[in-house]
Amino acid sequence: MIKKHFFLWLIPAVIAVGILMAYILIVFNKPIEVPLKQAVETPVEKPIETPVEMTEKAQKDSIIEKPIEEPVQDRGPKELYKIQAENVLSLEFISENEKLSFVKQGLKWSVNNDNYNRIDQQKVISTVENILSLDSLETISFNTSEPEKWGIRQSSQIIKIHTSNGLITLFPGSVNPSQTGYYLQIKGKDEIYLVKDSFGETLKLNLDDLRDRNLILFEKSGIETLSIQNEKQIRIIPYKKYDQFTADKFSYMLEAPYNAYIPVSKEGLSTFLNTLSPSIQIVDFIDEGLPEDFGIDENSSRLTVKEKDGRSFELLLGTVTDSSKIFGKVTGEKQIFTLNRTDLSFLDLKPFDLVEKLPHLISMESIDTFMITNDDLAVIATIERRGDRQMYAVNGMETEEKSFNALYEKIQELTLSGESRQIVNMEKPEIIISYKLYDGGSLWTHLNFFSYDDKHLAVARNEEEALFIIERTQLNEMLKEITTTVDKIMGF
Repeated sequence: MIKKHFFLWLIPAVIAVGILMAYILIVFNKPIEVPLKQAVETPVEKPIETPVEMTEKAQKDSIIEKPIEEPVQDRGPKELYKIQAENVLSLEFISENEKLSFVKQGLKWSVNNDNYNRIDQQKVISTVENILSLDSLETISFNTSEPEKWGIRQSSQIIKIHTSNGLITLFPGSVNPSQTGYYLQIKGKDEIYLVKDSFGETLKLNLDDLRDRNLILFEKSGIETLSIQNEKQIRIIPYKKYDQFTADKFSYMLEAPYNAYIPVSKEGLSTFLNTLSPSIQIVDFIDEGLPEDFGIDENSSRLTVKEKDGRSFELLLGTVTDSSKIFGKVTGEKQIFTLNRTDLSFLDLKPFDLVEKLPHLISMESIDTFMITNDDLAVIATIERRGDRQMYAVNGMETEEKSFNALYEKIQELTLSGESRQIVNMEKPEIIISYKLYDGGSLWTHLNFFSYDDKHLAVARNEEEALFIIERTQLNEMLKEITTTVDKIMGF
């Protein structure tokens, strides 16, 4: 009876346990469902995502949830371009106010297709070299849709570099706020760069900045001829012996204004040349008008220089302005300019300033006799050459070389004091100094002194015009000393 009741109790218990086990399995194997409107109170551990899943998710999040950003790229300094100088053909600088065009012609550069703007070649070369290579200080932006933001105006501010390999076009912008550089865009690239501030200085160039203001540059020792054409008509040419007596010790002589060849003194020429180079500077450039509008024509005053290497330079001068400036231009050039009148001291040069002041510099080696005569005196001094020996005599009396030379030196100490400016009566000289050429037979040359005024005598060579004057006191002193020397030689 007991067994029967046990089994009756056991069967329901087993069934209950089975039902409980089934319920437990169902409950614990089913995912927990969170209602949509109910906040999750306990974080749920998520499964670990694979790298592929992470990348896909990041891309999805960046597209949907984050604003658009520029890609992370290198913004540091970099070389933008580099050009070999010999490959540059031309440059163009275009701005709102001016256009400069540099064209290489052989070894020189012309600006704006004009060779006559007096361009300083070194300044042009420096400008070209400044943009042959360009490095960025920083890449400012990878978005060029609004270049105006950086002061870049592609229609009015352009630099074009024409090379044998193609064209590079630059669009310069404004200076950055810290004044350390300029913004720049290069055609064909999608970046805005910051470049060195010296590049910006190149953008500020204008034609006047490139002009050569040094007017006269020549080697003083290389002059072949030099002339000044105004009321004085001065012309300097290389020296050549104009007779067989004059000492061959000069470099130049005057062909004009005198009616005879006159040796140029070394001191006078040096002083004159020092007024020419390199002190003459152009003040202003005149870009409109014709030369004749400024008094420059075939009758203009001019300075002409020809150098020994064949180069020549001619400066034409026109009207003097109220501000003491004078208009001018260089022959062969179109450019008109102004100069300070005070810089043109050569216009005030007096021909006599260049004249060798010795009346007739005779080399003793070229003569064997000299004579000094006037109404009261006659001195004849001779040199007799016998091989290596030389015999000296004065008025037939043999004398020492020292005494002979003393007479000769007194003559050579005479110096001219000015130009003759009046008609001279040349019928009879007051004093004559004569020289006879050694081994020249009866070839003589004479230095004649004619009456001029109470203080001066006029001087003339042979039959030439009396061009210069000398102080009477010099002649009187010379005659006095010569008389004393001759008296000693003669034993008086």
